[in-house]
Amino acid sequence: MRLWPIALSWLAGNVALLVLYLLAPRVRGPLFGEDRLVETITALFFIAAFIVGVVCLMAYRARRYRVLLFIASSLGLLGFLDEVSFGARLFGWSMPEMAGGGEFDGAHDLVILTYRLGAEADPIIIAAICASIVLIIPLCVLRWYSQLLGLTHRVLTEPAYGLFAIFVAGVAMAAVLDLRIGLLRHLGPIEELVEMNSGLALLLAVLWTRRPLRPSPSLRSGSG
Repeated sequence: MRLWPIALSWLAGNVALLVLYLLAPRVRGPLFGEDRLVETITALFFIAAFIVGVVCLMAYRARRYRVLLFIASSLGLLGFLDEVSFGARLFGWSMPEMAGGGEFDGAHDLVILTYRLGAEADPIIIAAICASIVLIIPLCVLRWYSQLLGLTHRVLTEPAYGLFAIFVAGVAMAAVLDLRIGLLRHLGPIEELVEMNSGLALLLAVLWTRRPLRPSPSLRSGSG
Protein backbone atom coordinates (compact mmCIF):
# COMPACT_ATOMS: atom_id res chain seq x y z
CA MET A 1 0.00 0.00 0.00
CA ARG A 2 1.52 3.31 -1.14
CA LEU A 3 0.70 6.76 0.08
CA TRP A 4 0.42 8.63 -3.22
CA PRO A 5 -2.59 6.70 -4.67
CA ILE A 6 -4.41 7.21 -1.38
CA ALA A 7 -3.50 10.92 -1.39
CA LEU A 8 -4.75 11.38 -4.96
CA SER A 9 -8.02 9.57 -4.23
CA TRP A 10 -8.38 11.58 -1.03
CA LEU A 11 -7.90 14.86 -2.93
CA ALA A 12 -10.26 13.84 -5.74
CA GLY A 13 -13.01 12.95 -3.28
CA ASN A 14 -12.74 16.30 -1.53
CA VAL A 15 -12.78 18.23 -4.80
CA ALA A 16 -15.84 16.28 -5.99
CA LEU A 17 -17.75 17.07 -2.80
CA LEU A 18 -16.87 20.77 -3.00
CA VAL A 19 -17.89 20.93 -6.66
CA LEU A 20 -21.22 19.31 -5.82
CA TYR A 21 -21.72 21.81 -3.00
CA LEU A 22 -21.03 24.78 -5.29
CA LEU A 23 -22.86 23.61 -8.40
CA ALA A 24 -25.75 21.61 -7.00
CA PRO A 25 -27.48 23.52 -4.15
CA ARG A 26 -30.15 20.82 -3.81
CA VAL A 27 -27.62 18.28 -2.56
CA ARG A 28 -26.04 20.53 0.06
CA GLY A 29 -28.41 19.37 2.80
CA PRO A 30 -28.10 15.64 2.05
CA LEU A 31 -24.32 15.96 1.80
CA PHE A 32 -23.37 18.36 4.60
CA GLY A 33 -26.39 18.48 6.92
CA GLU A 34 -26.44 17.04 10.43
CA ASP A 35 -26.27 13.23 10.38
CA ARG A 36 -26.10 13.23 6.58
CA LEU A 37 -23.52 11.73 4.21
CA VAL A 38 -20.30 13.56 5.14
CA GLU A 39 -20.96 13.51 8.88
CA THR A 40 -21.98 9.84 8.75
CA ILE A 41 -18.79 8.93 6.87
CA THR A 42 -16.79 10.89 9.46
CA ALA A 43 -18.43 8.98 12.31
CA LEU A 44 -17.73 5.67 10.54
CA PHE A 45 -14.07 6.57 10.07
CA PHE A 46 -13.72 7.36 13.78
CA ILE A 47 -15.46 4.23 15.03
CA ALA A 48 -13.45 2.13 12.56
CA ALA A 49 -10.23 3.68 13.92
CA PHE A 50 -11.36 2.78 17.44
CA ILE A 51 -12.22 -0.83 16.56
CA VAL A 52 -9.09 -1.46 14.48
CA GLY A 53 -6.94 0.21 17.15
CA VAL A 54 -8.34 -2.01 19.90
CA VAL A 55 -7.87 -5.13 17.75
CA CYS A 56 -4.28 -4.13 17.02
CA LEU A 57 -3.58 -3.49 20.69
CA MET A 58 -4.90 -6.92 21.60
CA ALA A 59 -2.96 -8.65 18.81
CA TYR A 60 0.35 -6.80 19.12
CA ARG A 61 3.22 -8.11 21.16
CA ALA A 62 5.65 -5.46 19.95
CA ARG A 63 5.58 -2.25 21.94
CA ARG A 64 6.67 0.18 19.22
CA TYR A 65 3.19 1.45 18.37
CA ARG A 66 1.32 0.59 21.55
CA VAL A 67 1.19 4.16 22.86
CA LEU A 68 0.15 5.50 19.46
CA LEU A 69 -2.55 2.82 19.12
CA PHE A 70 -3.89 3.48 22.60
CA ILE A 71 -4.13 7.24 21.97
CA ALA A 72 -5.53 6.80 18.44
CA SER A 73 -8.20 4.28 19.47
CA SER A 74 -9.25 6.45 22.42
CA LEU A 75 -9.53 9.51 20.20
CA GLY A 76 -11.40 7.46 17.61
CA LEU A 77 -14.06 6.61 20.16
CA LEU A 78 -14.20 10.22 21.36
CA GLY A 79 -14.46 11.45 17.76
CA PHE A 80 -17.31 9.04 17.03
CA LEU A 81 -19.23 10.11 20.13
CA ASP A 82 -18.61 13.74 19.23
CA GLU A 83 -20.01 13.25 15.71
CA VAL A 84 -23.21 11.66 17.05
CA SER A 85 -23.47 14.27 19.85
CA PHE A 86 -22.94 11.53 22.44
CA GLY A 87 -26.27 9.98 21.43
CA ALA A 88 -28.28 13.16 22.03
CA ARG A 89 -29.86 13.27 18.57
CA LEU A 90 -30.20 9.50 18.32
CA PHE A 91 -32.10 9.10 21.58
CA GLY A 92 -33.66 12.56 21.91
CA TRP A 93 -31.68 13.53 24.99
CA SER A 94 -31.48 17.16 26.07
CA MET A 95 -27.92 18.35 26.57
CA PRO A 96 -26.71 21.21 28.85
CA GLU A 97 -27.08 24.73 27.49
CA MET A 98 -23.91 26.70 26.76
CA ALA A 99 -23.30 30.31 27.64
CA GLY A 100 -24.05 32.35 24.55
CA GLY A 101 -26.44 29.82 23.02
CA GLY A 102 -26.37 26.26 21.77
CA GLU A 103 -26.06 22.93 23.52
CA PHE A 104 -22.93 21.34 24.96
CA ASP A 105 -23.18 18.10 22.97
CA GLY A 106 -19.63 17.47 21.80
CA ALA A 107 -15.98 17.73 22.78
CA HIS A 108 -15.47 20.46 20.15
CA ASP A 109 -17.85 22.66 22.14
CA LEU A 110 -15.08 23.13 24.70
CA VAL A 111 -13.26 25.33 22.17
CA ILE A 112 -16.40 27.38 21.54
CA LEU A 113 -17.08 27.75 25.26
CA THR A 114 -13.47 28.77 25.95
CA TYR A 115 -13.62 31.39 23.19
CA ARG A 116 -16.87 32.84 24.51
CA LEU A 117 -15.59 32.99 28.07
CA GLY A 118 -12.37 34.59 26.85
CA ALA A 119 -14.29 37.21 24.86
CA GLU A 120 -16.11 38.27 28.03
CA ALA A 121 -13.12 38.14 30.38
CA ASP A 122 -11.03 41.06 31.58
CA PRO A 123 -8.44 41.96 28.88
CA ILE A 124 -5.72 42.18 31.54
CA ILE A 125 -6.39 38.59 32.61
CA ILE A 126 -6.35 37.42 28.98
CA ALA A 127 -3.07 39.25 28.38
CA ALA A 128 -1.54 37.65 31.49
CA ILE A 129 -2.63 34.18 30.37
CA CYS A 130 -1.23 34.73 26.86
CA ALA A 131 2.07 36.01 28.30
CA SER A 132 2.30 32.95 30.55
CA ILE A 133 1.74 30.63 27.59
CA VAL A 134 4.42 32.44 25.57
CA LEU A 135 6.87 31.95 28.45
CA ILE A 136 5.90 28.34 29.21
CA ILE A 137 6.18 27.01 25.64
CA PRO A 138 9.95 27.68 25.25
CA LEU A 139 10.58 26.21 28.70
CA CYS A 140 8.69 23.05 27.75
CA VAL A 141 10.61 22.81 24.48
CA LEU A 142 13.92 23.07 26.35
CA ARG A 143 12.79 20.59 29.00
CA TRP A 144 11.67 17.90 26.55
CA TYR A 145 13.90 18.83 23.60
CA SER A 146 15.23 15.33 22.93
CA GLN A 147 11.76 13.74 23.17
CA LEU A 148 10.29 16.37 20.83
CA LEU A 149 13.16 15.86 18.40
CA GLY A 150 12.58 12.12 18.39
CA LEU A 151 8.84 12.60 17.88
CA THR A 152 9.46 15.01 15.00
CA HIS A 153 11.76 12.45 13.38
CA ARG A 154 9.06 9.80 13.64
CA VAL A 155 6.42 12.11 12.18
CA LEU A 156 8.67 12.84 9.20
CA THR A 157 9.87 9.27 8.60
CA GLU A 158 7.07 6.91 9.73
CA PRO A 159 3.70 7.16 7.92
CA ALA A 160 1.73 6.08 11.00
CA TYR A 161 3.01 9.03 13.00
CA GLY A 162 2.77 11.38 10.02
CA LEU A 163 -0.89 10.47 9.45
CA PHE A 164 -1.60 10.92 13.14
CA ALA A 165 -0.02 14.39 12.94
CA ILE A 166 -2.36 15.18 10.02
CA PHE A 167 -5.27 14.06 12.19
CA VAL A 168 -4.20 16.37 15.03
CA ALA A 169 -3.77 19.31 12.65
CA GLY A 170 -7.16 18.61 11.07
CA VAL A 171 -8.94 18.49 14.41
CA ALA A 172 -7.33 21.78 15.43
CA MET A 173 -8.37 23.39 12.14
CA ALA A 174 -11.93 22.08 12.45
CA ALA A 175 -12.16 23.46 15.99
CA VAL A 176 -11.17 26.92 14.75
CA LEU A 177 -13.63 26.75 11.83
CA ASP A 178 -16.37 25.70 14.24
CA LEU A 179 -16.11 29.05 16.02
CA ARG A 180 -18.04 30.52 13.06
CA ILE A 181 -16.79 34.07 13.57
CA GLY A 182 -16.28 36.53 10.71
CA LEU A 183 -15.49 34.75 7.44
CA LEU A 184 -15.55 31.40 9.23
CA ARG A 185 -19.37 31.55 9.14
CA HIS A 186 -19.23 30.79 5.42
CA LEU A 187 -16.87 27.80 5.70
CA GLY A 188 -19.25 25.25 7.19
CA PRO A 189 -18.72 22.71 4.36
CA ILE A 190 -14.94 23.07 4.72
CA GLU A 191 -15.24 22.26 8.42
CA GLU A 192 -17.23 19.09 7.67
CA LEU A 193 -14.66 18.01 5.08
CA VAL A 194 -11.77 18.71 7.45
CA GLU A 195 -13.43 16.56 10.12
CA MET A 196 -14.00 13.75 7.60
CA ASN A 197 -10.37 13.96 6.45
CA SER A 198 -9.21 13.88 10.07
CA GLY A 199 -11.20 10.71 10.70
CA LEU A 200 -9.71 9.08 7.61
CA ALA A 201 -6.19 10.13 8.63
CA LEU A 202 -6.70 8.58 12.06
CA LEU A 203 -7.96 5.32 10.55
CA LEU A 204 -5.03 5.17 8.12
CA ALA A 205 -2.59 5.87 10.95
CA VAL A 206 -3.95 2.89 12.86
CA LEU A 207 -3.88 0.66 9.79
CA TRP A 208 -0.32 1.68 8.96
CA THR A 209 0.98 0.34 12.27
CA ARG A 210 0.46 -3.13 10.80
CA ARG A 211 3.09 -2.53 8.12
CA PRO A 212 6.73 -3.46 8.79
CA LEU A 213 9.21 -0.61 8.89
CA ARG A 214 11.67 -0.31 6.04
CA PRO A 215 15.32 -0.14 7.04
CA SER A 216 16.94 3.23 6.59
CA PRO A 217 19.31 3.75 3.60
CA SER A 218 22.31 3.88 5.94
CA LEU A 219 21.46 0.49 7.41
CA ARG A 220 20.94 -1.06 3.97
CA SER A 221 24.27 0.28 2.70
CA GLY A 222 26.08 -0.81 5.83
CA SER A 223 24.73 -4.34 5.70
CA GLY A 224 26.56 -5.08 2.43
